[in-house]
Amino acid sequence: TLSTEKFGDITVTLLSTADNRLRSFYAEIDGYHFVTNSRYLVRRFLEAAKGEDNLATSKEFQYARSVQPEEASTLFVYLSESFFHNLLTPHYQIELRRRLGANAKTQLTHLEKLLTENRSSLGQFLDVRDRSKELLHPIDQSGPIVSTDAIYDSLRGRRGYFTPIPDLEVTKVSTEELEEYVTFVQKVQGEWPTLAPIMLTVNRRSIGATETPLEEIYFNAWMLPFNREKYGDYAAMLGRPTTRIVAPRSGDVVSFQAVLAEGVLAPGRQNYHYFVGMTDQSPIGNLQNKSLISTYRLLRDSPVYLGAWPKPGLLDHLPLGIGNNIDYEGFSRYPLGLWRTEVGPFSLVSFDRELLKIVRPQLAITEAPTEAQARLEIKDLSATETGFAWLDSLNYTRAVETTRGNEALLNSLANQLQLDAKEAKSAIETLLDTNLICPLGGEYRLNNPDSAYPFWTSSHSQKAKVVASPASLWFRGLRAELIHENDRLNIQATLLMQPK
Repeated sequence: TLSTEKFGDITVTLLSTADNRLRSFYAEIDGYHFVTNSRYLVRRFLEAAKGEDNLATSKEFQYARSVQPEEASTLFVYLSESFFHNLLTPHYQIELRRRLGANAKTQLTHLEKLLTENRSSLGQFLDVRDRSKELLHPIDQSGPIVSTDAIYDSLRGRRGYFTPIPDLEVTKVSTEELEEYVTFVQKVQGEWPTLAPIMLTVNRRSIGATETPLEEIYFNAWMLPFNREKYGDYAAMLGRPTTRIVAPRSGDVVSFQAVLAEGVLAPGRQNYHYFVGMTDQSPIGNLQNKSLISTYRLLRDSPVYLGAWPKPGLLDHLPLGIGNNIDYEGFSRYPLGLWRTEVGPFSLVSFDRELLKIVRPQLAITEAPTEAQARLEIKDLSATETGFAWLDSLNYTRAVETTRGNEALLNSLANQLQLDAKEAKSAIETLLDTNLICPLGGEYRLNNPDSAYPFWTSSHSQKAKVVASPASLWFRGLRAELIHENDRLNIQATLLMQPK
C-alpha cells in the first residue's frame, strides 16, 4: 500500500504491507533525502533539519570534531552518549523483552498449527486448542494472528519484520517487567558506570598493480571523552604510550605487543613490554578434536613464543623454584614442556626450544613513528607457508558440526512431531523462520523416501574434506594500534583486502 502522512508542513511517503514485511518511509527536506522503516526517525530527521535538538549543537560532538576535524571519509559514524542511554531506557528494554515473548508465542502458534494440520497424536499431549486469548500479552494485549499464508503479532507484525521499537508506545508495565528492568540497570551501572561517545571514520582506496589491485581500508575509532578512572581495571592495565617497540621479525606472520602498567603482572615493577609472535611454519596439530589433551598438544606444537622486556619478575617467581635450573645453552624448563631463555634485557618462553634459538638473537628495540600502548600486525597469510590452513581447519570443523546438527534436527523433529518426512524441511524452516543451508556446500536430501525408515542427510556430508574460510578469499593483511592518553582512547587500523 502506498500512502502519505503529514509531519507538520512536510508530506512523507509510506510504502507498506499489513504484516510489516515492507515498511518504508521516504522524506525530503532542503535537498536531503531520508529513507527509514521508523516513523519516529522520520520525525527526528525533520526536527533536526529545522535545528531542533540536532547533533551539531551537542558539546560532546563539537569536542569530538575538534579532535578529528571533518574530512572526506568513505564512512563516518558517531554514537553519542545519548544513543547508548536510549538503549538502556525502560521503554527500549521492556519493549525488547516483550518482542522476545511475542516471537516465542508466534513460534508456539506455528507449532500448534503444524500439529493440527498433520493430525499428530502429539497434539493431544500438548493440548492443542485455540489459545488466542491465553497468548495475549497482559499489558499491551498483543498476540499472534493466524492468516492464510502467515502468522504474525497483532501489534508488531511478522517475525523478522517487527515494527521498530521507537514506534511502539510503552505506557504501562507489569510488576515482573519493572523488577527485571531494575535488576538489569543495576548490573549495567555496576559494570559500566559511564558510557563514552564513540566516533569512527573509514577511508578506502585502491593500491598495488592494476592487474591485481588491493583495497586498503583505514579505520580510525575514538572514544571521547574517555575517563580512565571510571573504567577501572580495564584502563589501569595499560602503561604509558611510547614509540619504543620490539623490532618486528621478518619470520613472524602474526605479532602483538603491549605496554602494561607497573604492578599488573609483577607488583612493584616498572612498565613492561609484552610481545607475542607466531612464525611462518606449517601448522601441526588436530583442530577437530576438542579434548583437553588435544588442546594442550595444539598449543605445544604451535610455532608461537611469548616475550617480555625488560625481564619481568613474573617469570622469576614460580613456586618451589621450578624452572630455575639453567642448562649450558641458557634454557630452563618448566612443567608441561615449556622452555624459557634470556638474552640481554629480554625474556622468552615457548614450547619449542628450537624456535627460541632462532628468535633469541634477532630481538632488538627500535623506534616506531607514532606512540601507542598496543600494536598488532597480521601479514598476508596467502603468501606464507602457514597460509589459512588453521582457519580452514577450524571452518571445516564448524561446517561439519553444523551440518550434522541440521541433519539431526530434520530427523529427530520429524519423528518427534510425527510429520511426513518429505515435509520435514519446509515445516522446520517455517517453524524457525529460517532457511537450512548446508555449510559444506551441499543440499539436504531425503534418503529412501518411500521406505519405512526415511532419513535426511547432506549431499556433501561425506565428500568435503576442506572448507575454505571466508577470510582466505579477501584478507591480505592487518595493522592496528591502540593509544590512550589524557581523555582520549584511539584505535587505528589498516586492513588490506583482495577485491572479489
